[in-house]
Amino acid sequence: MLTSEQWSRIEPLLPKEDQTPRKGRPSSDTRKVLEDILCIENGPALEMFLDYVKAVALIEDIYTCKQVLWLKIRRKFLPTLMRKQ
Repeated sequence: MLTSEQWSRIEPLLPKEDQTPRKGRPSSDTRKVLEDILCIENGPALEMFLDYVKAVALIEDIYTCKQVLWLKIRRKFLPTLMRKQ
């Protein structure tokens, strides 16, 4: 969480919000959004996310290898199987 002192140093650097009334969803609390981003960047959630990304990449690699292998098998043996029928 950001302390009041930290927020007082960050807030002037942010663009000013437009005060004209708008339709649609109300804007989010900028401080809360920034705190959430900092939590993800510095907390265990980032490690968990990176582990998930690595696992997905591994699964994709395995799937791609199996697809390539299956295509090679089909090209090699499908014509001979078709002749026997």
